[in-house]
Amino acid sequence: TVSYNSAQTIAKTLDSLREQTCRDFESIVIDGNSTDGTQEIVQSYDDLITQFVSESDKGIYDAMNKGIDLSRGKYISFLNSDDRYPNHTIQTILDIDSDGDILYGNMIKERKLNGKIYTRKVKPDLSNMEQTMSVFHPSIFVRRELFNQLGKFSLKYSLAADYHWVLKAYLQGIRFEYIDSPLAIFSVGGV
Repeated sequence: TVSYNSAQTIAKTLDSLREQTCRDFESIVIDGNSTDGTQEIVQSYDDLITQFVSESDKGIYDAMNKGIDLSRGKYISFLNSDDRYPNHTIQTILDIDSDGDILYGNMIKERKLNGKIYTRKVKPDLSNMEQTMSVFHPSIFVRRELFNQLGKFSLKYSLAADYHWVLKAYLQGIRFEYIDSPLAIFSVGGV
């Protein structure tokens, strides 16, 4: 989880990890030296957080790259500091008997308008990958070795390095495996 001045949202994100039906995961938080209380909130989850780093960085993808370097698990996922996992997500991933390098699933988009929260379930469409980011970043799980093979996120793309990386994997024939289950709840409106 990468964060920067996320005091308004990060507790819900971390609560979603605490509520997982399976706790066989590591949680790494890379914070961009927040000044709004984010660091104190993260530190209050010390029973959940495996590693916490708070320092200046070169943006969201630099922070994600730092998290990749610190990770030790079989798969890496990026749960943004305003997104959440349904409580079954980790167990769903662990139950998959897969040789896929990238596991990806459905997502629930959540938008707040005029004080009301609206949700919409969306399914990825890998066949559109060459035109758009047709798999959802918060609901993909990448085999860690793949970052050694393909490299990490390029800092050249300040808002689309995730698409650049996933498209590169797709074009190189990396094995994607679809999971027909909502794996993330995405809050529309963040960076």
